[in-house]
Amino acid sequence: MGRPALRYIRRALRVLGVAALVLAIAALVAMNVVDFGASPATIERAFAGLPHAPRHGAVEVDGRAIHYVEVGDPENPPVVLLHGSPGSWDAYLSQLTSAALQERAHMIALDRPGFGDSSDGGHEPSLARQAAITRAVLHAAHPDAPAVVVGHSFGGPVAGRLAMDAPEDVRALVLVAPSIDPALERTMLAQRVANLRVVAALLPDALVACNREIMALRAELEEMAPRWERMTTPVTVIQGEADRLVPPANADFAAARVPASSLELVRVPGMDHFVPWTRPELIEDAVLRHLGA
Repeated sequence: MGRPALRYIRRALRVLGVAALVLAIAALVAMNVVDFGASPATIERAFAGLPHAPRHGAVEVDGRAIHYVEVGDPENPPVVLLHGSPGSWDAYLSQLTSAALQERAHMIALDRPGFGDSSDGGHEPSLARQAAITRAVLHAAHPDAPAVVVGHSFGGPVAGRLAMDAPEDVRALVLVAPSIDPALERTMLAQRVANLRVVAALLPDALVACNREIMALRAELEEMAPRWERMTTPVTVIQGEADRLVPPANADFAAARVPASSLELVRVPGMDHFVPWTRPELIEDAVLRHLGA
């Protein structure tokens, strides 16, 4: 999702509210206003002159091809980047083109199931399965080393589930505006309308995948909720206090559930949901701290 798309989505939020956002995005897509990924030309310009260009790969998991991109020296410690919903690997373009991260990290950004070049096979509502898929990508791209795992928005609970199910593979978590509190999840009327077969048939596949995985999220988070209290992996939560997509109270959930010895909480006054694009240095700094750089 590029910067022009962010402007239109922010305007839709102000005018229509969260409940109508899914239909607003659908309308913008129909008008060719919103694209969920950066253009090839934008990506080429972003990496121009940098020591490391993106290397594309894919791993097959249960008959599904999962696309990922690597940037940086494979001898460096791994950093896994999980995008939100909808999204694609290039949501982290600012991080992937960071000189400091290119020098110190082996970054692995994947298209989650149902998105980008991992769209074949449709969405995956299970956070446990998404975590297992992420783990398979990590093992394919950088075996035998725990990763700093970054998750924005819906990528946050996927990252958290990975740390719960395979703590040996996760060095630290950086959760950016993460949806982790089940009590804050609501299914809006607009989402139910978008899920109707006749409506879904008219929407882009990425938007259908987005809507369906979000509709299943509350039950998935309820299953995870008791496990946060047993978290021993270091966790940094970055939350904008002006976020109108993921309630800032998700940070309160983290403060109440994650042991204080494991948690770093970064609240950002005036910041909205789009941290990876507008405040990329917050993510970069957190990753570098966990790498000990």
